[in-house]
Amino acid sequence: MGEKKEMHSHEKLEYTDITFYRKTDHKSLSIRLYSHYTCILGDSGIGKSCFFDTIADNAVTQEIEVHSQYPLVPTTAATLETVLEVEERRIIMIDEANVFSQQGHMMNKINRSKHLFLCIGRSSNCNGDYPLQGIYELSFDGTDWFHIQNVFDLNATNVLQKDMAILTESKENRSEHELLGRYFHNIQSARGRNNIQSKLLMAEDVIVFADLGNIGRAYRLLKKRVKDRPGICFYDYQSFEQLLYDAPVLEQFHTKQNGTVFDAATIEAFYESVLEKETAGCEQFAYRHGKPLAAGYVTALPEKLFQSDIGAGILRALQSSLDARNKAEK
Repeated sequence: MGEKKEMHSHEKLEYTDITFYRKTDHKSLSIRLYSHYTCILGDSGIGKSCFFDTIADNAVTQEIEVHSQYPLVPTTAATLETVLEVEERRIIMIDEANVFSQQGHMMNKINRSKHLFLCIGRSSNCNGDYPLQGIYELSFDGTDWFHIQNVFDLNATNVLQKDMAILTESKENRSEHELLGRYFHNIQSARGRNNIQSKLLMAEDVIVFADLGNIGRAYRLLKKRVKDRPGICFYDYQSFEQLLYDAPVLEQFHTKQNGTVFDAATIEAFYESVLEKETAGCEQFAYRHGKPLAAGYVTALPEKLFQSDIGAGILRALQSSLDARNKAEK
């Protein structure tokens, strides 16, 4: 029997694909969208503008077939607001700077929009709430076509040891810090996503629990920290809320009325909303973002919390530590 393949946290998620197929030479490329925002990065001169223009001009040239569940609409800053008014879901392709330069009401409208945004960015300086698996790099394939691939993965893993140093995105005694602090003692808090990179400046070997489903704005500096210090890794989950949602102890609350991840601004926000709705009627497990965990999570056995594809790495670490202690006591 072959070795069991590890499940990555994004493999459980809903997604939609776009495939661009050039009819003249049968070349194609595909992009998978996992959330409200997706980013295509590239340094100057590698073809971002050419890619955008090629897709935008296709309405006239009809050179490329676009296969997608939702219509793709290349959009400028001048036409963005008009496209947002369309009722049926679209994939809006736009320069990243034109989206995130918007202020106030307009930015709220973009975040709340039912549409999906495929943003063309610059270098690795992300400005949006992208999931890690929703950040791509674009380049020429050596001819006049394009190549696209996922970015550096921040050493994402679900392998950890009981005695590893842990850094959490959440502040002390909240969310993942509160829950993991019951089992792991070498644990510190970054007190927010934007503080993680500074905590890692002098780190050597540490595993970070941060929301990879909403990591875009911090990606550039986190990528640098991991490349400078390969002993740094990130636990492979989309968010703490995803970990809780998949916990066996909450199976009794799951319904089929959760909507779609594309209705939320981020993957984290989707799981947060679902958890709050599903557990609202049970004080023992009621989830409230930013508040201390309900008693049911604090007292549950590890198997009831972590026996899932997402929590498997945590459970293995706890079990291996217990096995080692029992062996030493014999």
